[in-house]
Amino acid sequence: MIDLALLAGVAVLFAAQQHAQQAVEHASDSPAVVEGLGVRERLLKAALAGDVATLQALLSADLVVNDPGNRVRRRADLLSLFAQKAVVYSSVVSRVEFAEQLRDLVVVMGTEETVLEAAPPGALWAPGTTLFRRFTDVFKMESGTWRLFIKQSTVFRVE
Repeated sequence: MIDLALLAGVAVLFAAQQHAQQAVEHASDSPAVVEGLGVRERLLKAALAGDVATLQALLSADLVVNDPGNRVRRRADLLSLFAQKAVVYSSVVSRVEFAEQLRDLVVVMGTEETVLEAAPPGALWAPGTTLFRRFTDVFKMESGTWRLFIKQSTVFRVE
């Protein structure tokens, strides 16, 4: 198993610098899961920074997202929202409850508390809103790199 105390310490250090935190409750210690969680951490950091180049590098060409507004989006649409700064997060606190390799995929599940700084036109929530959501992220190995292949988010509380 992954040393959760060490990972939590790294997440807290990361949070102090980027307003993001990823705590892990249960995760396999397989190299694929460790790499998948690292990619997820890099994606959180890139989303917070509006770093579209890193997002492009870590998102599968076949990415499908069920976003918090219950819309299905493809990779190009999601990248466009970040490039136009139509989606901006001021903070993300993530709690991973499950992370395991299932055949050729890495599956990560948990909860996120995300504070919106900007939201796309027609969004259900305004800037400043905190979304509490459950997520499932599925990573797939592509060209030697684990990339986000499927993401599902369901809002269960709003403040």
